[in-house]
Amino acid sequence: MLRLNRVRTLNDAAQLWIDAHEELWDYTLILSCDGEGGGLPWPARLDLNGKAYIRSIFSRSRLWFVNRHILEEMARDGGHVNIPVDYSISFDTNAANYLRTMVEGKSPEIIDVFREVMRTLSGKSFNWDIMPFLRERSRDVLAGDPAVLDHIWRTVYATEYFAGCDAAEFARSGALALTVPESQVTAKSQDILGSFHRLETRRAQSGMDRDFALFYAFVLKIAAIERQLPGRSTSGKKLLMLLEFFHSEVSAMFLNVLWAGASFFQQGSQFRPLQKLSATGENLLRNAANIAWDFHHVTMMRQYATTIGRDRSFMVPYLLTFDRGIADLMDGFANRSCLIKTAEEFPAFIPDINVEQWFHINWPHLNEHIHNYFSADALKSREARRAQRGSFDPYPVIPRLKAQLASYG
Repeated sequence: MLRLNRVRTLNDAAQLWIDAHEELWDYTLILSCDGEGGGLPWPARLDLNGKAYIRSIFSRSRLWFVNRHILEEMARDGGHVNIPVDYSISFDTNAANYLRTMVEGKSPEIIDVFREVMRTLSGKSFNWDIMPFLRERSRDVLAGDPAVLDHIWRTVYATEYFAGCDAAEFARSGALALTVPESQVTAKSQDILGSFHRLETRRAQSGMDRDFALFYAFVLKIAAIERQLPGRSTSGKKLLMLLEFFHSEVSAMFLNVLWAGASFFQQGSQFRPLQKLSATGENLLRNAANIAWDFHHVTMMRQYATTIGRDRSFMVPYLLTFDRGIADLMDGFANRSCLIKTAEEFPAFIPDINVEQWFHINWPHLNEHIHNYFSADALKSREARRAQRGSFDPYPVIPRLKAQLASYG
């Protein structure tokens, strides 16, 4: 993994495969690079009308795919290889609600902006994924309140209605012209909601909602540390407290959360991805939950980055959001590359930023303390604790952190 951190070009990757071909025998590296020529052009980010943001999980706009088969074909065929690639765009909750409002024929100003955004994207034939919206509303789906379920149903129906419209006509004129029977839209929507309800029922019974609870506990911990030691002058002390939490309690280093927490301690409310943690009381808890969903969605996008597209093509996930905070979260901790083995295993991502080095640069007086948390001995101790007591359980931690935040007023 240390060697992968230094891979920046196709030549770097090819040399790595030559030097470590046995260890990398069954792996594929997806590397994002800048520049023109070579690789597949997949834009890393698009800002639309100053209000909508599309973000890839990769930091650069050209993708190279490297494995032993590709390198062999390149050597045999003069550098030309056909690589199947697919991609999808996930909606966050706001974008899904805007889509519903647009399909239902309402036209407030923000929907006019949304319509123009969608016309731009439809011309590029992107695929849409509503799962982030459904995951955020999973408890409502299980609760079964008729009014809330109607809202969710209308949103799912709107996405399927939009998917069934003439994309070329919509891109040209903005008009929604359905090309499939409306009964087909209704049936597909019912199937999606029914399948999702069954999935979430199993998830609730097995405790699989732990994915969200994990990030909720992390965000609450960041908020509690900030309330305990408010102000930027204490950012170093707060960083050490957060590192100790991940080292001793979580027994794993979630680098994107550590980076975001440290940035918040350093910048305060100017750090947009976590600025809502400056609230208090119920507003703070609600904001913390929303931020936890941001982390959850970004993490799930990384899990989709494997060979699960059509005809086993590699999937490049994107997120469409109207929330600049999520866009900044993805921009600040973007991924240069990822290493995958099979579609059944989660990819290992290599971020642009070296978090330990970034800590050293920003808090040089804490270099020795910081290094201790990233040393080989620290890694071994975390692995030993996980082996002994299992993965971190966020459920008993969340009420403790809520009580701590309540004590601060």
